[in-house]
Amino acid sequence: MLDVPDKLETAPQTEACEVAPSRLSLTFSCDGDGRTYLDRQFASYPFHVCRPHYLPHDAPGMATLYVQSSAGGLYQQDAHDIEIAANDGTRVHVTTQASTIVHSMERGGARQQTTIAAGPSCHVEAVPDALILFPDARLTTGLTVRVHGSATAIIGESFLMHDPNAADNSFDMYEAKTVVEDWDGVRLAADRFRISGRDVLAATPGITGRTRAQGLLMALQRGKDPSALIENLRAGLAARDDILSGVSEMPNQAGVWVRILAPDGAALRAGMLTAWASASETFTGVRPAPRRK
Repeated sequence: MLDVPDKLETAPQTEACEVAPSRLSLTFSCDGDGRTYLDRQFASYPFHVCRPHYLPHDAPGMATLYVQSSAGGLYQQDAHDIEIAANDGTRVHVTTQASTIVHSMERGGARQQTTIAAGPSCHVEAVPDALILFPDARLTTGLTVRVHGSATAIIGESFLMHDPNAADNSFDMYEAKTVVEDWDGVRLAADRFRISGRDVLAATPGITGRTRAQGLLMALQRGKDPSALIENLRAGLAARDDILSGVSEMPNQAGVWVRILAPDGAALRAGMLTAWASASETFTGVRPAPRRK
């Protein structure tokens, strides 16, 4: 049985939380017929886990799991710990039911730490909908992905800013750290940024320009020629004229990553879905079925 490794990095905390972290832990295994199922689960408030779905036209045996929240978003001093482990031979797609609102905060901040372990010969897709940063929101996230040499993984992160009062107010701060490791815990790649809403509103050329939404998608495959993957990703994204995107090889033969800048949430979501579908088809040989939201 594969467990989430004990010593994965945690994200820096914005402020000590007054309550114990909310926790979601999911472990997937494969049955004798090659079908992926949810082997173990633990979900504390506000997480809710639906039963896995098996969609027509997906790769054989692939399970799709929606993670829901009953809280209506992230609030000040929230702390979420999410763990996803995929055992040998599994194929799983994990997503959210919708975007996650990061609410306005008077003090402190919120944090979310996610760890993903993609075991031998498995294929993991973890592509949640975007974080929506409200005015004065402060959020720190960390994502650590540990990938076996025979596994593939598609991991997405995205965010956008939104002012429900249309007064051009902005979030306070968003800090994100993403780390990719091999199965022995050796770091292969890291991406980290810290941005304020004022930086986004400044519309500085060379940083964000006039775009207010951003996404990152990593297509992880150890030690393989990435040429076909890069070509397919670029071809899919080139068809979209409402986003700016870049595709490049990751260090240490970890795979390929995509950065997307978009003017709004609709264009960002469409771009992220295009990149995910292209990467998934390259890895599995099957064009994935759209996930209903």
